[in-house]
Amino acid sequence: MAPVVLARKLLASSTLALCVCSPALAATQYTVDSFIWQKGFANGDTWLTGGNVAFFDGFTDGLAPPNAPALSSGTATSYTIRGATDPSAVIEFAGKLWLTPSLGTPSMGPDGSEFRQSRVRLNTNIDENVPALGFNQTATNAFSAIYDLVLPTPGESYGVRLGDGHSDPFFNDILDFTVLNYGGSIALAWARRTWDVPYTFIDGVLPDIPNGADQIVLSLAKEDAASNAIRAYYGFYDSSTSSLIGSMTALNTITTAFNGESFARMELLTMSINAPVPEPETYAMLLAGLGIIGAAARRRQKAA
Repeated sequence: MAPVVLARKLLASSTLALCVCSPALAATQYTVDSFIWQKGFANGDTWLTGGNVAFFDGFTDGLAPPNAPALSSGTATSYTIRGATDPSAVIEFAGKLWLTPSLGTPSMGPDGSEFRQSRVRLNTNIDENVPALGFNQTATNAFSAIYDLVLPTPGESYGVRLGDGHSDPFFNDILDFTVLNYGGSIALAWARRTWDVPYTFIDGVLPDIPNGADQIVLSLAKEDAASNAIRAYYGFYDSSTSSLIGSMTALNTITTAFNGESFARMELLTMSINAPVPEPETYAMLLAGLGIIGAAARRRQKAA
């Protein structure tokens, strides 16, 4: 049985073709099929077998953020749009959530580069008195997004973010797991950032994309209630059969959140960086620490 976390559009009456286009067509858009949060499962990767769904949004009600379905407990919740004030930056249309990073409000990064973001944050609880309604430190939690699989425009990315929202922004733990364009190939980057440091790359991969895959699943999981460790997973989906192709794969490197905080927030993330396209040597320096260069070399050896 396919994991519940990957059972896309359980409430949808039909699968919509990918050629359906959003009304806003001025820039590259990235489409989210489903957003799922699981909570309180047994320690370990048992969340992959399904169950313990605390929230599910298949984006089929036509009500764009800040509107959101209620939690599985019946508690009302909402989204907050982050990084963008243009109403066209985040649209719910044709059973998808459409995110356009280039329509985000320009911001300046710590390194001086201009970037734009279109992000959607699920407003879960951060009250210590009701931990059952939030992505909290003392429980197991996992959240996943199913995106339509596309090669991002160079300089853009899409994925998921977990931020723990320290009261002092310099201590925020922001964890991003995103899809990048690496020389015309899809790459996955697992990175962390704080207020004053743009990105520290943790791990990454040039994934082998299976035949029939038209969607990608990106997940961040806290699999031990007694630990602050966060692990990144990815997998590929065939929307024509509503099924996962193969199994989910965990990246090798684990990082942490909740360093001084007890709750985190889940986000859908798209980003556009206004910078020149790096030369191949710059790509190599940037991505060598991800293991992406080694993966590409191994792939070439296999093909030889």
